[in-house]
Amino acid sequence: MSESRAAFGELLATLDVVGDRFAGADWGLTDPVDVAEGLRVVMHLLATGLETQFEDDAAHPVFRAIVTPWRKSLGDNADARYHDAPVHPAGTYRVRGRMAGAVYVSFTVEAGAEDGAFPSGTVGSLNDTGFDVGDDGSFETTLGGPARARGWLALPEDASRITVRHYWEDLRSPPSIGGCAGSRSRGRQSPEMPPPVLPAGARNMTEAN
Repeated sequence: MSESRAAFGELLATLDVVGDRFAGADWGLTDPVDVAEGLRVVMHLLATGLETQFEDDAAHPVFRAIVTPWRKSLGDNADARYHDAPVHPAGTYRVRGRMAGAVYVSFTVEAGAEDGAFPSGTVGSLNDTGFDVGDDGSFETTLGGPARARGWLALPEDASRITVRHYWEDLRSPPSIGGCAGSRSRGRQSPEMPPPVLPAGARNMTEAN
């Protein structure tokens, strides 16, 4: 059996156990409606994992929504949008974005979240008082690399993911559904940063170009 086939079988087996236990008598769910809602939560968490973790690459990170109006996960908030992306402590990343009407924007560095694990803690933070915002709401920050006076956030040795939060109060400026309310990230690989994980026979497009 191939490694990928074994991993796929393990996923299915885990879902079977989770479905029986989390949406069953072990958690006090016996009513058919409660069971259905429990299984719905399981599917939302699975969808979140596939969307935010399955094609991760810290060498080419992309901010993706942790929760959406159609997918619940963790402590969602109707007045906020949460996005995250993988990072490597040896990398340097430039993030460009916009406030998009938000009254508060922050970046937090999460530790111990490798391979889909839940973060073990927060090891750094930067909010909109620490970076310059243009008249049009645009901003640029740097994650990792040499220290800067403003708009910079260190990536400690255990850094693994970046979470971005946009909070809104003005009903005339509804939260954006797009990626990080327009934020984009670009990573610069350092010698200590491992190369992207590629399937057998695939080419590294950064090398090809």
